Amino acid sequence: MAIEEVVDWATTAGDNKAHHPTSREGERAIRVSRSMQELQAAIARWRDTLGGEPVPLTGTVNVGTVGALMEWPKGTPPTDFLECDGSSLDTTVYADLFAEIGYEYGGSGANFNLPDYRGEFLRGWDHGAANDPDAASRTDRGDGTTGDNVGTKQGDEFKSHQHNIRRDGNVGGGNGTIRGNIQSGGAPSTNPILAAGGNETRGRNVNVMICIRYQRTTETLTITGEGVGTGGGTGNPTQSIHFSRAFG
Repeated sequence: MAIEEVVDWATTAGDNKAHHPTSREGERAIRVSRSMQELQAAIARWRDTLGGEPVPLTGTVNVGTVGALMEWPKGTPPTDFLECDGSSLDTTVYADLFAEIGYEYGGSGANFNLPDYRGEFLRGWDHGAANDPDAASRTDRGDGTTGDNVGTKQGDEFKSHQHNIRRDGNVGGGNGTIRGNIQSGGAPSTNPILAAGGNETRGRNVNVMICIRYQRTTETLTITGEGVGTGGGTGNPTQSIHFSRAFG
């Protein structure tokens, strides 16, 4: 899938010197979220060519946040991502990722571990909000860190509750009955309620692969120019700079 952002910067060629358009000339908003330095450098180079033939400028930039997670609907991770499967990785080969997560999920020396999210539900870090009543007892994430910290774990559990036993009539003087496997007289005893259910407690779910970005994606930048008519009512041709970013 290709993604393209186009930014138009209107300039006037008049005396072969570019200037920023004013509101009277219909100033255009610049919508750029990344690579502003590259764009500004290209615009500076473009100004030197105004009045002549537009010169396409092409370069590359690296984008993406190393360590970011993504839910992926396929069985093979996408480019620049790894499955979070607890694998041991080389600190040099995966230096960018190691710089982000270090030994937090285990490892030492020349190797560090990925988090292992296979078959797990991810939960937002409580971070002192008291929404996780057992935050303090969360277990080791891999580097000895426990408690209310990112990456720590919890096993499955039912919330404490009770079941009522139905009785008919009065119990104690021999009148009435209690429905269930309970005997009168003798020492008190505890009898289980018949088991029901499956192997775990869970909601409806769909399997996805949870991936982590280990390096930034290289994108190609191309800046081209074209005449788009006359601007500002001055009779001078207006130039537009088109900034496109595409990656696949």
